Amino acid sequence: MAIDKAKRSNPLAQPNTRRRPNPQLKAQLLDSLQHLNRGYGIALSNLNRLEHLDNKKGKPEIFPAACLRNIHNRTEELRAFANHALLQTLAGREGQEAIRFGRLRIRQEKRSTKRSY
Repeated sequence: MAIDKAKRSNPLAQPNTRRRPNPQLKAQLLDSLQHLNRGYGIALSNLNRLEHLDNKKGKPEIFPAACLRNIHNRTEELRAFANHALLQTLAGREGQEAIRFGRLRIRQEKRSTKRSY
């Protein structure tokens, strides 16, 4: 004897399903940017350490100072470029969110003033 079971549809497969936004997404993005910048800071600190260790008197220079300075400058450039590009994208997104929530606020205020009459 066959039993018919009701099949539940997969909500992810349904069209027009709105997911709730992750309230921690902005904090997670900024935390990731902090970790990225911390990584650049660690790299720069280690370059300075290499330069300091290599500058001890009486020992031949292993890494030319110009080479370390070049790598240091390129790392700073990359950090600045990454921050600029990522923050510019984030700022654009925040601008869109500000406009959207501003419109929602205005609609809500219009509704509340109509009800108060």
